[in-house]
Amino acid sequence: MVAYHRLALGFLATAVLSSALPTDSIDKCAVVRCTAETECAVIDGVARCVPIELEKCGTTTCPRGTTCCNALCNICTKPGMACPMGCAVPEPEPVKCGPATCEKGDVFARLLAEFCGPVEGRRDVPEPEEDIDEPEEPEGEECGPNTCAKGQTCCNESCGICVAPGEACTEQFCLPTGPQCGPTQCWEGETCCNSSCGYCTKPGEGCTKEFCDFKPLPEPEGEKCGSVTCDKGDVCCNDSCSICTPPGGACTMQLCAH
Repeated sequence: MVAYHRLALGFLATAVLSSALPTDSIDKCAVVRCTAETECAVIDGVARCVPIELEKCGTTTCPRGTTCCNALCNICTKPGMACPMGCAVPEPEPVKCGPATCEKGDVFARLLAEFCGPVEGRRDVPEPEEDIDEPEEPEGEECGPNTCAKGQTCCNESCGICVAPGEACTEQFCLPTGPQCGPTQCWEGETCCNSSCGYCTKPGEGCTKEFCDFKPLPEPEGEKCGSVTCDKGDVCCNDSCSICTPPGGACTMQLCAH
């Protein structure tokens, strides 16, 4: 019986206290636990966990419990703390130097030297020697069977005559005197390397292996002389008498009747 009276008094006291306190003064989030990314908020009289809206600061987002104090440098601080006015200089990242990797604070000096060292030490790295290709001496001009010397020009290709600038040149015509090579007469000093095509080359020059279907020209017929045809190599000296003689041979001047 005593326990019953005590329980009734407890309910009565709770009811009296609840009616005495205003509803708005009760913290409905006091007994609500939210995750780290959310916080408790009373919405329409109901306690709910909602995402925490973090403050943007330049290109970053301030952590929970901090505010943006320097957006230019992306600096967030806790309320009441001093705010730095300058931006922090980032530490240098390691630099690849050939097969090696330079440590922080060192600089890449030269890739070929594969050297890493402080900034003031980079001048001690020897410069690699550069290979400078010297220009080759130009070859002389081709002139028939010859090659002109440096500074000369070809003035008569048929004879292979080269002269210095301003010198006189002969106008004679020279025929090749080298070996016969198919349809071609080689120059003196040349050799026949492909007779089917008539290719002549100088010593040391390459030669083509192609085959040319060369057909020689027909032998010229003898000269017509009156009623006859002179033999090859003879000339007609008296047409009326049909007389042929070798070049320079004696010839009769008589007139023959037909």
